[in-house]
Formats: sequence, C-alpha cells, structure tokens
Amino acid sequence: MTKEEINDMTRVAVGDRIRAAAKAVLEQVIEEELADHHPQVGTRGAASRENR
Repeated sequence: MTKEEINDMTRVAVGDRIRAAAKAVLEQVIEEELADHHPQVGTRGAASRENR
C-alpha cells in the first residue's frame, strides 16, 4: 500500500466520521426543537436516535 493510498483512505475515513458527527448534531438540534414545539414528538425522536 502506497503512502498516497493510505492518505486517500484516511481522508475518506475522516470525512465519514465528520459527516456522522454533523448528522448526530443536526438530529439532536431537530429533536430539541421538536420537543420545544411538540412535546409528544420530542420524546419519540430521542428514543429512535439511540437505536441507530
């Protein structure tokens, strides 16, 4: 495996982790907003995120 291949694999892996973290943050914000405006929906959303 060349250094370039390792760099490419690392770049992809880091990008995947960043996307997953950003998605988790956005889901949390949306769940909190839903809970503020629709309390019955907010609790259901939190449970579904934990199951992923």
